[in-house]
Amino acid sequence: MTLTELKAQMVSALQGRSDLSVSISDAISNSIGFYQKKRFAFNQVRDDISTVAGQEFYSSPDIPSDIAEIDSISIEVNGRKVMLDEKPYDWMEKTITSSTQSQPYSWAWYANQIRLYPIPDSAYTLTISYLQVIDEPADGDSNAWTTDAAMLIKHASLESIFRDQLLNVPMSQVHSAIKDREYSRLRKESAQLVSGDIQPDYV
Repeated sequence: MTLTELKAQMVSALQGRSDLSVSISDAISNSIGFYQKKRFAFNQVRDDISTVAGQEFYSSPDIPSDIAEIDSISIEVNGRKVMLDEKPYDWMEKTITSSTQSQPYSWAWYANQIRLYPIPDSAYTLTISYLQVIDEPADGDSNAWTTDAAMLIKHASLESIFRDQLLNVPMSQVHSAIKDREYSRLRKESAQLVSGDIQPDYV
């Protein structure tokens, strides 16, 4: 489903109220914005990057630009994946007192940058597992918000329109209940991907 088709479905659910097109667009944008940092099966991804000898900080375009939250970072050593330890950024500030270079074993995330310690002494392959920020698609385009999570976004948006624009509490509650079921279903799919110490955010 494209964003245009999702909007058409909402107009139909609103009994042809095409005069609410601006409200529909705003409601969809707000719903996507609300769920962007929630954990679903479709926004948990992995990507590989390469370190550079002597480079301590890594930001876009060296790393993916769509990182919302990093779950883990591993390093490939002699064909094996070894997990790096996550450290608070202030630990890095207090610990790094020299420019000693060797194989990294820890990382910190701050200001959209990954900081490695020790500073890499060579090119290593790092695998970043992270929560991906998926933006709202353009009209006529589609992505996870209009495919995997289409019913969640549709009913969350209808809930807000009936509640805030049309002041129709009963219909708002109907769509709220459907939204909650869709959210629960998607989160269960996400939970099935959880392993090790990576825990889903149920907030």
